Amino acid sequence: MALSITRWLRVISVLAVLSIFSLAFTSAIASDVETEFEKITNICIPPNGRFSYEAAACYAKYDNEIGHELQRVYDRLRDILGSKDGMLREAQKAWLKFQEKNCAFVEEFHVSESRGWAAVNRSQCLLRTTLDRKFELEDYLESIREESTERQKYENCLENDFDQSLKWRRDYCARKYLSGTSN
Repeated sequence: MALSITRWLRVISVLAVLSIFSLAFTSAIASDVETEFEKITNICIPPNGRFSYEAAACYAKYDNEIGHELQRVYDRLRDILGSKDGMLREAQKAWLKFQEKNCAFVEEFHVSESRGWAAVNRSQCLLRTTLDRKFELEDYLESIREESTERQKYENCLENDFDQSLKWRRDYCARKYLSGTSN
């Protein structure tokens, strides 16, 4: 069954909108990561701009601190998800493996320049990926909070004493708080 040109255009339009939304979401996280990374770089890299093992240790210190923040966010997300946290746990394990392998590659890639430079690059990689994951999980938490707030508003709306029928009330509340869904 061939799709008409109109249907193809609709499909392409939907895909374009989804791509733009995805890029905006990714771009917001990237911006947060870069802002934080730049602040830490200004602390860890000395004014003369020379990279050293001290800079690598500085990045590692901040990575450790942000790693603890990431763990708290991850734990909160798991608590909220309850018994549905299996996929999150699998994703986190895979992310940790990716982070370790990727940053080991970054270090190995730069080792021919100097061991100090390689250590700095590995530390930067670990920090950047930890920041990225922390912001990503924080965005999931925020989405859940927003959804929960809207769901609570919907439930409160249903409890209000309207003079209209239950179906009218459910439809009204759904349009107002759940973007047109009545679930």
